Amino acid sequence: MVGASSPSPTPAPERGLRGRPTALDGGRTGRRDRPKGRSASSQISTRLQYSAGWSPQGSSAAKARENGSQNVAGICNPVVAALVPLLDGSRTVMDLVARLAPVAGPADAATPATESQEDTMAKTEIDEQELHQLESQPGMLAASFQLVASPEVDTSIRQAAAIYVKNRISRTWDASLARGFSDAPSAVSDQDKEVVRSGLLPTIASLPPTLRVHIASAMYSIVRCDFPQAWPTLTEEIVKVLSSGEQLQIFAGVRALLELVRAFRFDCTDSKLESIVSHTFPALLATVSALMDSDHSDLPAVGEIVYYAMKTYKTSMMVTLTQHQQSNESIVPWGSVMLRIVQKSVVTDADADADAREKAPWWKAKKWAFYSLNKLFSRYGTPSQLAASMKMYKPFAETFIHNFAPEILKAYLHTADGIVSQHVWVSKPVLRHLLTFFSECIRPKSMWQLLRPHMQQIIETLVYPHLCFSDEDEELWELDPIDFVRLGSDPFEELGTPSSAASMLLNVTVTRLTKSMF
Repeated sequence: MVGASSPSPTPAPERGLRGRPTALDGGRTGRRDRPKGRSASSQISTRLQYSAGWSPQGSSAAKARENGSQNVAGICNPVVAALVPLLDGSRTVMDLVARLAPVAGPADAATPATESQEDTMAKTEIDEQELHQLESQPGMLAASFQLVASPEVDTSIRQAAAIYVKNRISRTWDASLARGFSDAPSAVSDQDKEVVRSGLLPTIASLPPTLRVHIASAMYSIVRCDFPQAWPTLTEEIVKVLSSGEQLQIFAGVRALLELVRAFRFDCTDSKLESIVSHTFPALLATVSALMDSDHSDLPAVGEIVYYAMKTYKTSMMVTLTQHQQSNESIVPWGSVMLRIVQKSVVTDADADADAREKAPWWKAKKWAFYSLNKLFSRYGTPSQLAASMKMYKPFAETFIHNFAPEILKAYLHTADGIVSQHVWVSKPVLRHLLTFFSECIRPKSMWQLLRPHMQQIIETLVYPHLCFSDEDEELWELDPIDFVRLGSDPFEELGTPSSAASMLLNVTVTRLTKSMF
């Protein structure tokens, strides 16, 4: 709290409950302009320029352009040089690495420092044209994919190739769905498609995170077009790697399953999602349960796999809850696993700040476990709150609210008690989902009867502190008063924070249950 003897560089404004000024002083800071759509070759060249240190804006733009002129030619040219031998089959990837090594170096490959920006851009334009010409040749995409998967190739080249592969697949994998620009290359050949499909899962398993994100995005585009007609064995391949027992293979399977589910998450009338879930979720459940029971369950690598598994589950029920997920054979073990994740104690680094802790894999896993349980309850598990178009879920809702919702509430109350009495640290998303669930429990009578004895304590010890002016608010006010006002007055900034969830819980309690509560 702000002490009377603590001078502040800016006078504190008149504050409300959370110490927010009553008038807005200052606007939203402008966002960096985003580049417009460009050809695939232009995007890969731009990525190469940034990886070489070239920057088009800022006070140091001239110096950055000078550095870029020294490096961009030494990196962009090897990409083109790397693709040509792969296309004509005269060299293997391993033979090519030795050729690239002396060329891609940042120092000995540099062009003269006196080279102007115009010369650099002219060379970049030539490289773009070369790449554009190669795009029409069969084997171009397969060769680029090989570059991404080759650990011996320079990282900047692999990064540029990964971006190219992602964009090319997104635009031209299916000619009937081609989108983008009038000069888009022709559709991907069947031979290239087979090479890419057969190498996706092994490549995802072996890539570092900076490259994996692009290949995972490419897989989304592929399964959206090819599953199940052109790739009928995909679910079997995913189940196989999930059951392999090898950590990298399991991770690749979970990551691939997430993209597969994500591709059809909004197709509520399509049977594809039902087929995907019924074939793969039992193996996914067995994998998560085995990881939770292992002696190494506290490792971040295990938390990363569980995180993507929880993200896959929450993605699968964005619009619909499949028949498989509604069955007792599925909801009982999945609910038990999610409750274990919710109640799992996570060792956090005391020296790390809150943002760093929230990015830890296990806290991200807990976030999606809380979210999934909340979603099951609020959207599918409350009979009185089902919309007219969702009456088909009423049998599931009746079972859920009587058998599962009380267990969720018990686990959440245990978590809330740990926060208040034992000062257990939880991430902001977890706290927000916790308070949101309490708000949802006020409407159904059966849940309100269970929550009511604890409500007074929840408001006093959990809700009220998050509505007051905190040390974090004080620090922000002293450092940047304008930003403090903006954050407190902008509803979009406030949305999804623990303070907004606490405010909503108090509002719902007072509005709906004033007499029974007080």
